Amino acid sequence: MKSRILLWSVISILALGIAAGAYWWLSRPQILVLDDGAQLTLLAVTYGKRHTLPASKTGGHKIHIATLTTTNDSLCLWIDRKHEENNWPNYQLLAFDAANTSCSTAQMRRQGNFNGNDRTEEVEALVFESFPRRGRKIYFRIQKWNNGQQELSPAGFVVRNPAPRGDYPKWTPDVLPVTREDHDLQITLTRFEIDGDGSNSSGQTTEHKDPMNNWVLTAFRVEQNGTVVTNWRPFDIETLAATGNHSKNRNWNNRQEEDEEIMTYQWGLWPDEPAWKLNVEMSRQSGFAADEMWTASGILLKPGDINDLFQRNKRGEPCAETTLGDFHVKVFRVVVPSADQTQNYGGNMDGLLLVKVDPPPQGMRLTVTKITDDQNRAVESNPWTWGGGEYRFSLKKLAGVKSINVTMALHRSRYAVFTVKPSWK
Repeated sequence: MKSRILLWSVISILALGIAAGAYWWLSRPQILVLDDGAQLTLLAVTYGKRHTLPASKTGGHKIHIATLTTTNDSLCLWIDRKHEENNWPNYQLLAFDAANTSCSTAQMRRQGNFNGNDRTEEVEALVFESFPRRGRKIYFRIQKWNNGQQELSPAGFVVRNPAPRGDYPKWTPDVLPVTREDHDLQITLTRFEIDGDGSNSSGQTTEHKDPMNNWVLTAFRVEQNGTVVTNWRPFDIETLAATGNHSKNRNWNNRQEEDEEIMTYQWGLWPDEPAWKLNVEMSRQSGFAADEMWTASGILLKPGDINDLFQRNKRGEPCAETTLGDFHVKVFRVVVPSADQTQNYGGNMDGLLLVKVDPPPQGMRLTVTKITDDQNRAVESNPWTWGGGEYRFSLKKLAGVKSINVTMALHRSRYAVFTVKPSWK
């Protein structure tokens, strides 16, 4: 009898030891070391609309990003970053499901130092509005850029899913093709696919259905008053799921195939959902009315810092201004950056143009239709950033140019909502 009690005592002690070891193993800090020696430590994971980093996770030190708020229930990873002075690691964090069917990236990124003088350590908050909410665990991996190539770390953080995993509504998908109407525009979604043979932004081919490089393909046929038109293009697509996940087209490209307007974009959501909801904004590319257009002539160029166009007290006075409808439009001098700064932005820019619209237009777009220089030669332009009524355009072919002329249109968008399930291409 005594030997049996002793045996059970030993078994109980071993069980407690194993449980304690397992608890220590699961609760130990997760640390990733990047190839440049930078160290990332996962401090905490929060879920909801209000995110607070416990002071206990930073040894009692306070940081100015200790609280974040989000519109929807989101996931926030708090990461301690250590690195060499002034050598900040260039990476992003991607969230994967266990089956590796899809991924997402952070929609908000905030950074705060422990103190103002420390240039080797800071806390970063990464907010994910989309992640595999139905799964028990979420797998995070680091994507880095190395000599122009994207590299994905084999190891990463593993997090227990703090979101509810059941009782989500089930959306019923429409059968394609499906048509929606906004004013005089009829928008038909003809194809909705996930392209599992995509390439990454560096042009590298990848394995079939590699979630990091999957693209969503949407094809639309557009009619205006019953006639097929090709001057309307999908500009912005918000993708939603019944779980609360949502994302915007992060990287995208447009093309035309016969009478269809094609947009492919990254990233979509998890393909095993019964349906996705697409909020689609269509934007006109030509055929603008006279009262929608304006040409600002003689916009001067000046050497400077691109960042000046993001600061009101440094951008100077506008070179030209007018009123289009209910909106006041201002154009500022073109900033021509140094060669070093241009290289920091990929070397694909000779200058930056800022157009500001007051008040910020809702449901409208500003389109630059033509830019010429003081010799009436064409200047290349591309949308660079926009938001809050401010539109910035990168410019090329500015060698020897002293001023430019900009023709633009401020015009209203059209909208359509589709509930559909993607197929694999």
